[in-house]
Amino acid sequence: MMNYLSPSQDGRSQPAIFVDRPTSVFLGEKRATKDNGDGLFSFTVAVRPADIPDDLKFAPARSNFRLAVAVIADTGPLMGATKAQRLPISDLGNGLVSLAFAVLPNSLTDEILYSKRGTQIRISAQPDPTDDVNHTGYAPEQRRKTMQRIVLLCKEDEFRRWLGKHHDPAGLIKKASGSPDLSEQAAAEAILRRIGAHSRAEILRNAIVCERAELLIRLWRETRFDPIPISFGIAA
Repeated sequence: MMNYLSPSQDGRSQPAIFVDRPTSVFLGEKRATKDNGDGLFSFTVAVRPADIPDDLKFAPARSNFRLAVAVIADTGPLMGATKAQRLPISDLGNGLVSLAFAVLPNSLTDEILYSKRGTQIRISAQPDPTDDVNHTGYAPEQRRKTMQRIVLLCKEDEFRRWLGKHHDPAGLIKKASGSPDLSEQAAAEAILRRIGAHSRAEILRNAIVCERAELLIRLWRETRFDPIPISFGIAA
């Protein structure tokens, strides 16, 4: 799963990759930027198939990569990198293919996202070694399952105690401890605040919110099956 937590919640540093790997850089033309309607943008470029590195070209759709992009005029090294998913590649019928990535709206500069069609850009994408979780948060069926798990977990006393201790800074669950119904509602509200949502329905509509909910569920599972919990981006 891609970690879409805000930088303040994500303890990972931003590595300056691609600087010492010039052979990973290839050229392309900006085609389009599109709002997917799920909290992500698709950024599409036209490239020659032979220029795409094999680990990018033959990766399964929705594979996680670290993406760095710059316009041709920017001759410096591609220092920055953002999390991205490689979307299906399409043949344009003119010797080029359409290569698209799903990215957060603010993960690439406006100069890149909203550059004119045909703008020449430099691209580098490397498999993301920091993501070892299956990234399934985009599928509507998976989002429904995630929301259902959240609903069921809020009914469990053990989960509410863990949530109240580690992820409820406002103390909502503790204040509602005298009533099972209120405790369940307080747990649901604490989760919504933790994942940055206004309602549980946002899990169905927004891929980023869904992934944050999955991260929270995974943290809970670690406390049950792992003697030493491992952080996946949500600070306890």
